[in-house]
Amino acid sequence: MHSTVLWGVVKRQREFSQGPPDRLGAFLLEPSLMRGPPGVLRLGAPPFPFHTGHSVAWLVTSPPLKRRIHPRRAGAPLPKLPEDPSTSHSGRPLQGAPATPISPTVEGPPGTFHRWYHVLVVDRPAPPKEAENLLSPLELSQLGREALLNVYRFLGGPLGAPLAPVSGVPPRVQLPLSPVHWGALAKATTRVMGALSPDDLLQCGWRSVNTLRHLATAFRATAESASPSCCRELMAAYARLRVPLDVEADKAAFAAAAQRLLQQASALGPKEVSLALNSSVKCRSTAATVRFVASMAPQIPRVAAAMRPMQLALTANALAVASARHLGALHAIEEAALTQKDKWLPQDVALFINAFTRLEMYSDPLFGAAAEHAVREIALYSPQHLSLLSHGFARFGCCHPALLSALSDRVPRCLQKFRASELAVLCISLAKLGCSDTALLHAIKDEVFFRATVGRKYHKNFSLSLLDLQQVAFSLNRMGQKDPRIFAVLSDCCKEELRRLSSKCISSTDASPPAVMPTEKGVPGAQTIACLAHALARAGVRDKELCGLLERQLLSYERQFSSLGLSLVASAAVSLGINNRLVWEAFQRQGNLRASQMPLDSLVSLLGSVARGPPSAVSQAFVRAAIARLRLHILSLDCCSIAAAVVSLERLRWRDSAFLSRASRLVRKRQKELSNRALCGVFAACAKLAVRDPQLYKHLGKEIYARLHQLGQEDAATVLYALLLLQPHQRVEQPQSVAEETNCVQGRQKPNQHEQSEGQHQEELPPDQFDGLLLGLLQQLQREQHRLSAATVYRIQLAGLCLRLFRPKFFSDLPSPVLSFLAQAATVSLASSGSLSLSSLLHRSVSRAFSLACVPHQSEVQLGPLCVDILLGPRICLEVEGPPHYYRNTVMLTAATSLKLNLLRALGFTVGKVSFLEWDQLTTLPRRIVFCAQLAEQLVDEAARRRPQEAHLHVFEGSTTLGSSSDSSEGSVAPCETGPGGFIHAQIAAVEVDGHVHEAQASGTEDGVEGGSKRHPHIENP
Repeated sequence: MHSTVLWGVVKRQREFSQGPPDRLGAFLLEPSLMRGPPGVLRLGAPPFPFHTGHSVAWLVTSPPLKRRIHPRRAGAPLPKLPEDPSTSHSGRPLQGAPATPISPTVEGPPGTFHRWYHVLVVDRPAPPKEAENLLSPLELSQLGREALLNVYRFLGGPLGAPLAPVSGVPPRVQLPLSPVHWGALAKATTRVMGALSPDDLLQCGWRSVNTLRHLATAFRATAESASPSCCRELMAAYARLRVPLDVEADKAAFAAAAQRLLQQASALGPKEVSLALNSSVKCRSTAATVRFVASMAPQIPRVAAAMRPMQLALTANALAVASARHLGALHAIEEAALTQKDKWLPQDVALFINAFTRLEMYSDPLFGAAAEHAVREIALYSPQHLSLLSHGFARFGCCHPALLSALSDRVPRCLQKFRASELAVLCISLAKLGCSDTALLHAIKDEVFFRATVGRKYHKNFSLSLLDLQQVAFSLNRMGQKDPRIFAVLSDCCKEELRRLSSKCISSTDASPPAVMPTEKGVPGAQTIACLAHALARAGVRDKELCGLLERQLLSYERQFSSLGLSLVASAAVSLGINNRLVWEAFQRQGNLRASQMPLDSLVSLLGSVARGPPSAVSQAFVRAAIARLRLHILSLDCCSIAAAVVSLERLRWRDSAFLSRASRLVRKRQKELSNRALCGVFAACAKLAVRDPQLYKHLGKEIYARLHQLGQEDAATVLYALLLLQPHQRVEQPQSVAEETNCVQGRQKPNQHEQSEGQHQEELPPDQFDGLLLGLLQQLQREQHRLSAATVYRIQLAGLCLRLFRPKFFSDLPSPVLSFLAQAATVSLASSGSLSLSSLLHRSVSRAFSLACVPHQSEVQLGPLCVDILLGPRICLEVEGPPHYYRNTVMLTAATSLKLNLLRALGFTVGKVSFLEWDQLTTLPRRIVFCAQLAEQLVDEAARRRPQEAHLHVFEGSTTLGSSSDSSEGSVAPCETGPGGFIHAQIAAVEVDGHVHEAQASGTEDGVEGGSKRHPHIENP
């Protein structure tokens, strides 16, 4: 009884029994919900006026008077009300006005609606008293059905709080009426209530929550005897009215109806099954809903053949919402849908594709039939259907050329009708499908540009959320749209949204940001922030204000990022140039906590981002935890991930012998899987980390030699520098007699001048192991000599110097073009000398102590590609070794530092070293001054002892300087051309190693005491 009352109040049973399932619902009247006298109905928000991009238009839908007012610009003055009600503001009769007066019993008294129409639409809002005098209570009580509905439409929405004003749109009319007028209006409403259809009630927004709860309470008493149709109608009423099931009575009634349907599941028909499933997922999405859908899913194969296409689509959508991946039900839905594909509607196709996509079920026949239907009926597809269809095909990577062509033709025609979310989904779907239609891409870009600048100020449908901005930025970047203007506009929108989001953050009393953000509708999550930062970073956006806003959000969402989101946002922070120490500490703190269960790919990516971030913010705890996890699961990593981890360790100067040993063995076996950049990177990283594995270098060297023609300038220079680090610098090619005397000299050197090793002896590479690869790299760089970067030129200079000093025979046998190329590179000056502006604090402290000790010296002296930290004399120099000169957490010098020391010794310098470990132990300034004075005396004495013994040792035959070639025919070379604009003219420092002459290009001033007579007795002025 109660279910019949619930289903049959204020509507005709025939309309609901024959209407579509999505139109079913109970619309009840509740006088207690109104503001005003009893009997007055509460109204929903009317759909008019509506915004169409640039204009505001009102639409009158009543049959007696159908007229569309011409769109006017926002803010333009409206025409005045004419004196004659039957004429327009121009004096001409109104188009479409009735020739005869409106019947009072059908459409209202003569001129009634006409006067309301002009006051509420055409003319400006009238004062309250004039508005009440427009219609008498008698005229109001005699209004017909259509006139009454139009009066309610133009009342201005709900009679509660006024609507928020929209910029550029005239305010809606709020018409206050006296109690007498309200009573007359309620009497007219009661009289025509039987003639109102469910669509009219839905449009007006009428519903009775209290009455519905009273009837639901009564339904529970008779639920055991309710028929399936009654239970179905109850669930449909809750779903259609969108009643939240937060009250115990509603929740119990809904659960009783669902339980009764499950008891009679075997007797349910196709309509009951479809409507029950769809209603359950529309009301709530809880564990009870999932259980109900899972229990009802086995009944779908029994009734699927009798379902219509719309019922099949709604059933599939319900399974997708509840994540019920029932294979039997899905196969039955697919077979039944394919047999009725001639009856499909665009809504059915969109629901089929969306449901199967959400359940990750790909069916080639279903998707093929959907593509054919979309191509054939593309003109009937709405923007929502197009976005869902393209998203489904993009999710599985199904690229149908005919469908793409149809989308390219249809989308530009209705692009202005897309909502912001639909436009974003369409953009990212087209990007994944590889759309290359220039006209379509330009249309999308123009639409995004309009909405991000002008459109969002006039209508909320044009406003892009952070998620929409992220998807649009990512898709435009992926589709090759590199216009900086569009990304500048998108970044401005992001800043505005981030400011609005920051204003809603939970206020905290302490200085630390809130750990949890407020959860409300419209507030993006942590993953949205991460993807947005990643998309803007890929687009090349560089905005300091945007970075500052992102930093605040990153700190707020610290604990809410997923593992993938954490790796993405760390990579974006590197690209955006975010160097905030707090941000990087937060990343590593979360990485340290999640290292034991974090996905390996995300962990490798986060480690690489930390390696490229600010060095001062590196957390040793995170690096240890990450390396321990990677070392334990190294067999689960692919070769590219292993190479990326090794490169990250090299950037961090972190030398983990156990991990490097295992990684070298795996890379040696799977080197074919590496790309050219990864192959060159792991080869150079192992060389810089001093990995003692000759077999690794042999295998990687052969693979690099095989791909030599594919290497670019940067990769070739990277491998060239790695080969210099692998050369046995202790054994210099020279005659036997000279070698014996050199051994005597080396035997008298102090132990602390020998290169440190790992403490284990392994076989070394022969000197000529990579001669072919070295020659090939030089020839490859020679072919690109007009496009060389400064870093590449520096490495070429270093290679020429190393070959002259350590491999003179190989250097002399090089082809003439290569020798000329090396000579040209040697003439390029890349750095200035004598400046402490870029020196470290340790270097400045040591230089100040030498100055106070009255030791004359020069700082930052450029000798060719080498830069001497402190030059004390013609053959005496001092290297200041700070933390970057050692591998992290060790006392082992890096390979680059060892190469520099060997080159300086080969040039005949007496090299002294000041380590930060020793310097920090000198806590007072007098101790440091005494230490510097004693160190200077020791270096002078050592240089005096070595000078007589090395007077006849010549590293080069004759007196060849570093700036010229050993061949006399190559003494005059043209400077190196660095680009189409011209030449770089500079001179490299000339160092004569014959024993008497030393010329250094050092323009800096002395760091000694100026004007003082006291100088160190054993130090001569350099």
